[in-house]
Amino acid sequence: MIELIRRLSTPLAPRPVAGCLPRLRPIGGVRGVLFDVYGTLLVSAAGDIGSGAASSEAKNAAMAAALNDAGLAHAAPRAGTMTAALEAAVRAVHATARARGVAHPEVEMRELWRGLLPGAGTAAVERAAVSYECRTNPVWPMPGAAAAVAALQARGPVGIVSNAQFFTPLALAALLPELRIDPRLAVWSFTEREAKPSPRLFAAAAARMARHCRLQPRAIVMVGNDVRNDLLGARAADLRTALFAGDARSLRLRGDDPRCAALHPDLVLTHLSQLPAALHHDGPCGRMATGTGWPGRRPPAPRKPAAGRCASPAVASRPAQQSAAKRGDGSRDRGLTNCLTPPGAPPRDRHGATPVAAPTRARRVAGRLDRVARSATARRTTDGIGQERRRRAAGLGR
Repeated sequence: MIELIRRLSTPLAPRPVAGCLPRLRPIGGVRGVLFDVYGTLLVSAAGDIGSGAASSEAKNAAMAAALNDAGLAHAAPRAGTMTAALEAAVRAVHATARARGVAHPEVEMRELWRGLLPGAGTAAVERAAVSYECRTNPVWPMPGAAAAVAALQARGPVGIVSNAQFFTPLALAALLPELRIDPRLAVWSFTEREAKPSPRLFAAAAARMARHCRLQPRAIVMVGNDVRNDLLGARAADLRTALFAGDARSLRLRGDDPRCAALHPDLVLTHLSQLPAALHHDGPCGRMATGTGWPGRRPPAPRKPAAGRCASPAVASRPAQQSAAKRGDGSRDRGLTNCLTPPGAPPRDRHGATPVAAPTRARRVAGRLDRVARSATARRTTDGIGQERRRRAAGLGR
């Protein structure tokens, strides 16, 4: 199946989005990333899975070729009828699920294909479905996807939340074999029988990140190309959001939806290579990573400051200020705040302690006078004790 996908896939370049500028002000607290697939990790000729961009003639031709690929040439004359039957079956499953109260239903394409080809074996059914999908919705790796995911996986967990079918993981394995996403961190709509923007998918992904990686929702960012399907559901699950606007085919701003018009993502990316830098802060506690980079391992505890020592802001903030100056991202005013400090919490130094304000000159003088007074009192007390002991010793001697 992997070889079939590779054989039917040809290079596909994203189309630039006119007038779209990135918004890359670094966001703190993010240690895990969730990706959409179609339109984000993969360039999609149709813009998304199941979008039906191909014409009826193209779909009929793809159906006939898919049947031939699956060794079912005897069914090819019925290609036009089967295409219509497949689309009708999808609509029927959706209507039945909505009647049960599922707002965003999803199908399992293998079940529908088995209905079209009742006498075919499982391998032939899956091969026909894969061939048809590759011909009606060609995909290709998004530029920078492999490098960006590799950089992020070196620092923390990476997962997937995607409207998908059984062939979607196969397409990733065929075209982006270097991704190696942990299956425990992948949420597919066809296995959940519910599609995005259902918050249930994002809640499931957040629960898996919490269980396997010990991450809270606000420590996870969802990256996707659809404001409604990717960002709206992620925001409902309390995840951070990043809009990927790198391909005009798949970018969905959903300006006609009031909920989407009021949603402002934390980041706007025009190339996936921008993501690692936007989630990266310098310093031992300022990296996106937990230090392990893989699910299932406990992040190291922050180091405690030495007893009686507390860095002053002037000293502790110098590395952060220098780093901000190098980045030029306007983060100098954040001072000691790093990615492990939740919003609204007091800033912390590199040891994780809350620094105190540097003493003023008046405070230093007052402290010096206080130490002198205590020292004099201690001397008087010591002299008095010594005299009493000497008197007692003289009395005992007599």
